[in-house]
Formats: sequence, structure tokens, C-alpha cells
Amino acid sequence: MLKTVKIVFSSIICFFVCGALYFTSLITERQAALEEASRYNLQWSSSQAVIELVRLEKALAVTQVDKSRAALDEVRLRYDILINRLSLLGGGEFLKFMRQDAELLETFQDAESKIQGVAKLIPDVGDPAVAQQALATIEPLSRLFLSISAQANKYGGEQVALDQSLLVRQHWQFSAMVAGLIVCGIMLMMLLNWHNRLLGFTHTRLEATTEKLAASRRQLDAALNNMSQGLSVFDGEGNLVLANRKFARMFGLNDDIGDKSLSFEELRRQVEKVGDSSLVDILHRHSQRIARQQPDYAYESLDDGRVFSITHRPMENGGSLATFLDVTARRRTEARIEYMATHDTLTGLPNRAQFRADTESAIGSRSDNGNGPAIIMLDIDNFKTINDTMGLPMGDALLCALSGRVKSCLPKNCTGARLGGDEFGILQTNALQPASAIALGKDLMALLAEPIDLDGVQVKVRASIGIAAANEKTTDADELLKNADLALHRAKTEGRATYRVFDPEMAKSANLRRQMEVDLREAIVADRFELHYQPIMNIRQGGVAACEALLRWNDPKRGLIPPMEFIPLAEEIGVIGEIGEMVLRKACVEAMAWSSDIKVSVNVSPLQFNSRDLMADVAGALAASGLSPHRLDLEITESVLLAHTEDVLETLHRLRATGVRISMDDFGTGYSSLNYLRRFPFDKIKIDKSFVRDVDSSEDATVIVRAVTNIAGSLGMITTAEGIETLEQRERVRAGGCAEAQGYLFCRPLPAAMLRPMLDELALDTRAVA
Repeated sequence: MLKTVKIVFSSIICFFVCGALYFTSLITERQAALEEASRYNLQWSSSQAVIELVRLEKALAVTQVDKSRAALDEVRLRYDILINRLSLLGGGEFLKFMRQDAELLETFQDAESKIQGVAKLIPDVGDPAVAQQALATIEPLSRLFLSISAQANKYGGEQVALDQSLLVRQHWQFSAMVAGLIVCGIMLMMLLNWHNRLLGFTHTRLEATTEKLAASRRQLDAALNNMSQGLSVFDGEGNLVLANRKFARMFGLNDDIGDKSLSFEELRRQVEKVGDSSLVDILHRHSQRIARQQPDYAYESLDDGRVFSITHRPMENGGSLATFLDVTARRRTEARIEYMATHDTLTGLPNRAQFRADTESAIGSRSDNGNGPAIIMLDIDNFKTINDTMGLPMGDALLCALSGRVKSCLPKNCTGARLGGDEFGILQTNALQPASAIALGKDLMALLAEPIDLDGVQVKVRASIGIAAANEKTTDADELLKNADLALHRAKTEGRATYRVFDPEMAKSANLRRQMEVDLREAIVADRFELHYQPIMNIRQGGVAACEALLRWNDPKRGLIPPMEFIPLAEEIGVIGEIGEMVLRKACVEAMAWSSDIKVSVNVSPLQFNSRDLMADVAGALAASGLSPHRLDLEITESVLLAHTEDVLETLHRLRATGVRISMDDFGTGYSSLNYLRRFPFDKIKIDKSFVRDVDSSEDATVIVRAVTNIAGSLGMITTAEGIETLEQRERVRAGGCAEAQGYLFCRPLPAAMLRPMLDELALDTRAVA
């Protein structure tokens, strides 16, 4: 509202000023108009020129009869006056008048030229002939000047009328301006009255606003004093002009420190009284930040262990605003998190990430004297068995005890770490390699082999060790870790409880394995697998009882690869489920081409029970091929039943309920075969060829075969002897009670295309029962 009043007042004042200026302009214009009306006009100037022209003619005429000196002087005088009048007509208002008519101006200029031409005759006007010539020149111009005078008279009248109109218009403008000023004066008085009332209203509102501001100030003070951060504001001279209680308490000052302006020196003196020199140092560095007038963020540590986070922001007036936050707890938490990110929570040893970083640093800072870094990678043999039998808490306690032993054995130039699970790593630097690492590895193996007491339980473990030393070409920690891992893998595959030192051949073997993995995955996509079949003969009644499907990988570069070379790899990389589903499907389809009394046996990997829905795979293969379920025989090994026994048994019972036959393959090579026979009613037991091989030379082997067949027979199971190569072996297993036999004596594994004619031959072969 006050802004509107100011605008109105300003507008009226501007109107008065503009009115006064315009009023002055009107008076000046009116005076100029009056002056214009009062001066000599065009009519008079033109009439005077005509009169002077007539007087000159008269003087020239007198010289015809009067040759006196006076008469001649009169002619000269009149001529000079006429010339003067013409010069007056040739400029000013008369010239403006003539320029309106180009023809009139040209006529006037021609007459003027003729009159000026008479000047050369004037000195000789005493001669009658000269005087007569002058008269002849001037006389025609009288009528011309009379015409010009008449037009000038008309033009002058028009100008007078125009001036009168202008005076009238200025009079009305003047009157309107006076009336406007009177109205503005009245409005100004009314506005002043309204302004006085508005001031009273504004004063009332100002008091209310002041009260609100006071309330807001109280709220602001409450907010400032309840902030988690200490707040301080310094002006351009470095005086503390605002501070909250948190700031005062952080620096050990009184709570009312921010109620009044305080110089920086006085603030420093009060902080010095607290007795903590680190607080004074913080203030000193803060004054430097104020002087720099740049945004800043810093951490400050105090002597008592506290940590302040300080944010400084300069202000336009040269001062600064700073917040102080006590981040002691947060920094401790961050330090704890950082520690946890680089250390194993169970053993307290550095973790794999920190171990890799230390290795990278050691490789980068190695010397040229051949004492480069080396890694000793240690793995506890059969630790999973300990975990499974004794429980996870005991397993964790064992790892902690082992880590303590590892740390106690390490010299100063070594760093230990837990890389994961039961795997530990030791980084050794500044030592002659690989001799130093080998010696340390042997000490570790001997130390870890000593019994460990865990709550009264004596536990004895062994460890496998892989060693890799950096050479002059080693530039990457991952490469060195990979080499140590390869050496450890070689130690575990070559008997465990030993050590191996990395050599390039290990990397080549690993590369070959990786390449086989790539090729195996490609073979699955390109379907480069085929099935060979080996008949299983009925050695009591004759004929072919079944054919076992044996997988072959037809690799373009390696040729046919037997399953023992790639099945373990397929199980390890997790593709055995896809391969197993393909084998089931192909075997069922190809079995449809055989006689309906011949079954097809398909081996099932233990991982197929875990990685895929075996029931769905079997049902899909049977449905797609149309094969009757009782013609499908699934062969499993004892390892299937080692883990998740209840789930596996449930799946086996569901398969058997559909009509599918279940056989135990390689019977006798496991640990709990008889227990498994009790828990699941297998349809067939296949005696492993390791027993069959010796039946013709060892009576013990024959006794074992006979015992197995007796047990199987009492449980309603058929027995099949694997690996029959001679007639004597056939006779002994048949005498031992086996109903079926399989081996090279009858037929080698054949592809599906060659199997059909062989089945016809085997149906008539007497070797099975002769």
C-alpha cells in the first residue's frame, strides 16, 4: 500500500513539474506569436518596393527637363533606396513567401537582375538617351511588382489569420493547464488526508509485524540453539556476530557468547582459558579461511580425540558463515567399516581384497636383486567334512585357531590373509625365492599338522600349499594369485598334504582346461554329442536284455572324446543338466527302433538331482519319444545318495512309481552300499568291473560276487556283471548268481546306426548261455 502511495505522490509531483514547464513553454510561444504579429509584414515590404520603383521612374522623368545637379542626385538616391528594398525582399519572410511559388521567385529574380543592370546607366542619366533607356528598362517592372505586392498582401493576410488561430489554441491550452493544476491540487489535498489515515493503519500493522518478528526471532534462536551443528557468523572485520549454544559448548564457552558482537581476539582469549590448545589452533586456521574468502571443508582433530567437521562459506559482506559438527562417532564407525572392508571378521586377518592390494604394492616396489615377492596359498584338506561332522561353530573355532598358528609362524617380511572359506594366503617379500617360500611352506605344513584342542576335542588337520614367486615379467597381482592358485590345485590333485611350486606347464594345463570348457559349451549349442550303445546280455535265458547309452563328444579338433574326460568338467561348470536331458531324449528316441523287449539304460549324474527337475526331464523324454516307461532304466551311483538323502529318495520313489526302472551302478566301490539297498528297492545292481576282473583268478572276488547276488536276490533285485571279457569270467559270474553280463566279450559300444544289425546277431549268439 505504501508503495502505491509513493507512486501516486511521485506521479502528481511529476505532473506539476511537467505542467510548470509546459506553462512556461506556452508563455514563450505566445510572446513569439505576438512578436510575429507586431513586426513589419510582407504587404508593407512589397508596397514600399513598388513606391520606391515609382519614385525612381519619376526622378528619371525629371532629368528629361531638368539637368541640374540636384535632379541627378535624386535619381542616384532613389536607385540606391530601391536596391536596398530589393535586398530586403530577397531574404527573410519575403523569400520564404516567394519560395512557395517557383515561377514567382524566378520572375522576382529576373526583375531584380534587370534593376541591378540599370546601375551602369545611372552615372550617365544626364544624357536624355541614357535616361530614356533606363526608363524603358524600369517601367515594365512596375506592373510586375504590383502583382507581387498583391500576392504578398494575400499571403500576409493568411499568416495573420494563422497567428490568430495559434493564439486562440494557446489560450485554451493555458486554460486547460490551469484547470488541471487546480484539479491536481485538490487531489493532492485528498491524497494527503488519505495518506495520514494510511500511516495510522501502517503503524498498527508495523507493531503487529514487529511482534511477529520478535516471535520469529525467538523461534530462530530456538532452532539455532537446538541444531546438531555449531554455527558461527563472522563479519568482514573478523568479529563474531552470531553463534549458537552448540558452538559455545564445543569450544567450552558460555551459552550467551553469541548474544553480542565479540572481536576475534577476545574470542581467542576466552578459548585459551579452556586449556585445550587444539581449539585455539582450530580458531587460528579458521581465521585464515576467513581471510582467503573461499569455500572450504575440512576435518580438525582435537587433543582429546574428538574430530570436528568444519564447513566454511564466505558471505558477500566479506564475512563468513561456518558450521562445526562433532563427527567423532561417525569417524570411528567409518574406521571400523574401513577395517571390516579390508579384514576378515572371523579371524581378524586381512581379506582377499586387502591381500591383493598388498601384493600389487609389493610387485610395484620390488627391487632388482632377485628378492621379489612370493605368494603361499594354503588350503585345509577335507575341511568340509569337519564342518559337516562337527558343526559350523567348531569349524569357525578351528579356522580361528589355524589363523593364530599362521600368524605366529610368519616372520616380519610376511603378511597373512584369509582368502575365503578354509583358504589362507601369505605374502612374502625381500627374500630369495622360491627357496624362502618353500621353507616357510614346509614350516606351515608341519605346524598346522599338530593336533588342535577345541573344547576338549583333539582335531588334526593337514594342509595343501601352492607357491608362486614373482619374476621380472610379473606386473599384475592377479597373475601372481592365479599362479599360486594353480600350484595349490596341483598339490590337491596330486595327493594333498603337500606343496607345489608354480611352473608354466600348470598355466598351459589350465588354459587347455579353459579351452575345453569353451569348446564344451559350444558343443552343447551345436549338438556335437552322440550316443554309443553297449548291449547287456541275459546270461541265463540268452538274448539282449538292454543296451547302455554311453555318451561321446564328437569334437571337430579332437575327434570322439569319452565321457571320463569331459563329464567331470561338465559337472564342475554346471552344464551336466543340459547334457543329461539331451542324453535322455536321444536315448529314448533311438530305443524306439529296437525290439520292444530290449530296455535302454541311461546314466544319471548326481548333480542332475540338484540342478534340474529330473522328473520333468524324464517325463519329457518319454513323451517326446513315445517310449514305454518300463523300457527306461536309470543308472545312478552311490554318490547320489550321499547328500540330501531324503530329497533324492523321494525323487527316486516318484520315478519308480511311473514305471521307470532304477539301477545302482558301480556297486561295491562306495562306503554304505548295503545301507542304501535297505533304504531303496533298486530294480538292478551292477557289480563293478573291479570285482569281475579278478573272478577268474581270485576266489575272494568270486565269493564277493556270490554274496552280492544272494543279497540282491533276497531283495528281489537283478544283478549285472560289468567288464566281462572272457568266457571264464562269464561262467564264474553266472555260477555266482548273476543274471546279466556286459562287456567286450559280447560287443563293444557301437553308434546307433551300427547297433541294429548287431542286436539281430546277438539275439542268435550262443556265447551268453553256452
